[in-house]
Amino acid sequence: MLFPSSKFLFFGAIISIAPIFVQAKVKIPGSVLSVSTPTASQSASPNTVASSHLTLTRHTPSVTPKSKRDVYARSGPKNNPLTVFDNENYYTTEIKLGSQYFEVLVDTGSADLWVAETGFQCEDSNGIALPQVDCGIGQTYNIDQSFSLVDETFNITYGIGAASGIVGYEVVELAGITVRQIIGVVQLTSSSLAGVSSGILGLLAYDIATDAYVGTSPRPYHPLIATMWKQHKIAPIFSLSLLREDPTLSSAPGGYLSLGGLPPIDVHPPFASTPILLTNVGGGLSTFVYYTINIDTMLVNGKRISNSGGSGIRYIVDSGTSVNLFPTNVADAINGAFDPPSVYDPNSGLYFVSCNATPPCLGVRISGTTFWTNKLDLTQIYGYDGLGDPLCFSKIARGASFLPNGIFILGDVFLMNVVAIFDIGAAEMRFADRKDSGNSQCQGKH
Repeated sequence: MLFPSSKFLFFGAIISIAPIFVQAKVKIPGSVLSVSTPTASQSASPNTVASSHLTLTRHTPSVTPKSKRDVYARSGPKNNPLTVFDNENYYTTEIKLGSQYFEVLVDTGSADLWVAETGFQCEDSNGIALPQVDCGIGQTYNIDQSFSLVDETFNITYGIGAASGIVGYEVVELAGITVRQIIGVVQLTSSSLAGVSSGILGLLAYDIATDAYVGTSPRPYHPLIATMWKQHKIAPIFSLSLLREDPTLSSAPGGYLSLGGLPPIDVHPPFASTPILLTNVGGGLSTFVYYTINIDTMLVNGKRISNSGGSGIRYIVDSGTSVNLFPTNVADAINGAFDPPSVYDPNSGLYFVSCNATPPCLGVRISGTTFWTNKLDLTQIYGYDGLGDPLCFSKIARGASFLPNGIFILGDVFLMNVVAIFDIGAAEMRFADRKDSGNSQCQGKH
């Protein structure tokens, strides 16, 4: 995604020479304050298909973008004029607020539900006003009689920018389930949502959403998923399956968000279970909390990568980040295993790679089960050089500067290959390999 200014944004840092942007919706943290396992309120929910599903829409880069830009590359593999376009994949779903419908980005890396209000102010990272179109917000929200203002403000900072505004109760309908819910109504933002999404649907389900404020004091409240299960509208479980683009199917869904159970996707057992670790991070006025997990290890071409797992390293399971962010030695090992190897560019923080390179077999081992990544998911075209040749980057990157030490991200690259189950009642996550993941070329590598 191109940031709306003459510079580009990569993982929360403005840089003037990097030609591309990779989506990271994780909130800007400070340092880790605590890590805890929430108390389970019940035994694990059965692995049965839910009755309530939301179809996701996948938004992918276009080779003929509406607003492509020709820039001169001072980083990257070729020193030629580039055609650069919106290069992120992201997933949205429909939500109803009052009588209005919106597309919102599905984000397991945050807790809040917010939409932009009609007439919102767009600005760049330096606080300079920009035309609304530069923030790429989709349909905007009109406050009507179903909205009840409360004496609080909304303020959140992501890797892609910031958003602030007012807080209130609204009638929210998701997958046919209706509750009255606190939402943020954004009046000022520097976030860019690519012209489709109206806001963000945070899926953290514990009572720890803290981006509403009374004065400068954060005011915790129930996020949407927590409200639904506490009102017994759903079982305390939801699941996510992100699907990659299938060029043979013009109307295939981009995936599923299923409330109260599993999506209608065939999987290969077993289900690997691991405790949910709530990682509490302090920064600014408030603290942020993330779903994190420990993994056993990672493997590249069947070989274990040292210092990739264990109790000292935690991974945010984040549908709002399009790449995987790994420890430096892990990212180096994986990118070095491309044939020919990827080349790290310190200006952009990316590894550039030949679009014809053969990606390695990447495995993530969780509770004894290895989940392999389809090789198609490990690279992405970001533009074309002056000769018309495609340019690619690796979707395995080093941990971003805005993440605390020991915290990394399993993003969409990982989630496109599994069904991810967030069993809030049992305080655990479960993962299963999708039958249609297409990663059979790596199966059997241990």
